[in-house]
Amino acid sequence: MLQVIVLYVLCKNIGRIVAAKGRPKFPFQLMVVLFWFGGEFAGGMLGMITLTILSDGKGDIPTLMLYPFALVAAGLGVFIAFRIAKSLSPVAAFGDPGDDYDRRWQEMSNDQRPPRPLNSESTGVVRDPKPIDERFSE
Repeated sequence: MLQVIVLYVLCKNIGRIVAAKGRPKFPFQLMVVLFWFGGEFAGGMLGMITLTILSDGKGDIPTLMLYPFALVAAGLGVFIAFRIAKSLSPVAAFGDPGDDYDRRWQEMSNDQRPPRPLNSESTGVVRDPKPIDERFSE
């Protein structure tokens, strides 16, 4: 029951992180759940192998000894999921308010919109304006 509460809180937090970046919540929430249970399973297997090697294969391994391995691996899986979510860049929509060209001309229809300028002050690249039909002339 405690795992369900922890997963609920973790899914809510990762949903908040990716929603702020303009991405859908569900795939990342599913990733947290899968990384949690996948980490738990892998940690349990790793714990079983480790404890079997340490006991020289003699005797039974108490199941309670495997649980710390499983929890540490589950935490590592969730940590990786959160690092992935935090490293994502925000989604930029067309006509983003930061793009001056699109903001100035977004209300105009396509036939009225002038071509992007060749000399751009923002990029620092200066090009000589050439006529469009120069490639066809001699």
